[in-house]
Amino acid sequence: MTDTLIELRGVTKRYADGAPPVLHDIDLDIAAGESVAIVGPSGCGKSTLLHIIGALLEPSAGTVHFAGTDLTTLDADATAALRNRELGFVFQAHHLLPQCTALENVLLPTLVATDRAQRQRAQERARTLLADVGLGDRADHRPGQLSGGECQRVAVVRALINEPRALLADEPTGSLDGANAEHLADLLVELNAKDRVALVVVTHSERLAARMQRCLELRAGALAEAAARA
Repeated sequence: MTDTLIELRGVTKRYADGAPPVLHDIDLDIAAGESVAIVGPSGCGKSTLLHIIGALLEPSAGTVHFAGTDLTTLDADATAALRNRELGFVFQAHHLLPQCTALENVLLPTLVATDRAQRQRAQERARTLLADVGLGDRADHRPGQLSGGECQRVAVVRALINEPRALLADEPTGSLDGANAEHLADLLVELNAKDRVALVVVTHSERLAARMQRCLELRAGALAEAAARA
């Protein structure tokens, strides 16, 4: 893996003028198809860093490049288009719409498409992906009819529907029991290997972090390779 997909240089984030930085002068390269865990104590800025990588939050200083594009130079419309097309997001809470079926929730990111053929392809891809994660027979069920693990798998499929090049996951197993957490970890690792989707996971789970190709620790605003754990 030599192709750099995500590149951060000198990224600093303050939430108020004069306040100490949450992130300070961070450099980070993530290759296409690479899997990276970001760990660290609660409140250290892990989610802030992930949101900056995903163009949900602007840095106070520094640059963020995605596939060669400087995200800090994009206007709001271009940023939203890039997020929709190139990035998939999975959070600790699945954020599914309760009134929509699993299939309808998966298709939400495709609603901006105006081409009828494109919408049809999205329908076919959604059903294929749901089948791939073991939910082919649950496509017409609403979130209230699904388990927590099933809802989180729907959220992963929704994140993948537009064929992003990077999947960003913020504590994706945090609300799941042990068995469902392991199943979701299996799914993320498989997707990373099979589809060569770059995977960046913020997590407190040492088991999940250990399954990534690289583990970085954020502490006191600085990012470094995490110490090996026995």
